[in-house]
Amino acid sequence: MPFAAVAPCLVQGAAGGKPGGPLTLMCWAGGFGRAMVVHLKPEFPMRLFLALAASLLAAPALADEVWSSALGPFAWETDIDQTAVLRLDEAATGGIVRFLVPGLPLDVSGGRGAYSGLWIANGGDARCLADVVDPVSGAKSPYWGTFTITFVGTEFPSDWAGVWGACLDTPAEAISAVAVVGE
Repeated sequence: MPFAAVAPCLVQGAAGGKPGGPLTLMCWAGGFGRAMVVHLKPEFPMRLFLALAASLLAAPALADEVWSSALGPFAWETDIDQTAVLRLDEAATGGIVRFLVPGLPLDVSGGRGAYSGLWIANGGDARCLADVVDPVSGAKSPYWGTFTITFVGTEFPSDWAGVWGACLDTPAEAISAVAVVGE
């Protein structure tokens, strides 16, 4: 299927690129994270389609912060009460891992330090004996564990480093991320 990348959007046409076929518009906030998918029928006016795409491109990014890591990009996806949800899009597997960081939203204006929390993945190597529900997607997963991270600087944006582990094992695998965007 032919496609064209338009900033944070992907426009995908009908099979074989035949004119008059359906179009799909997929847009990501902040380059990744939450996505919006719009399926357009062939009779949908092209001018309205272009206006829709332009308005989506002009919308502000949802990710407050973005980090790069050896595992893939991290983005501050959302907050749930006083817990930040940092989303890792794993480069090697295409999987999604969400790090739930209690207290981080309270420290966005400074004073960041060390945080411990829970991570949840949509796939992995080590299955836990119990499932955990991802609070963003609502899906159950047997792939989860705990982590501790420490921000290198106290101000926004900042790099961070820490450890993570599967299930209830003591976190021991090193993880780190470098801040790339701060809005």
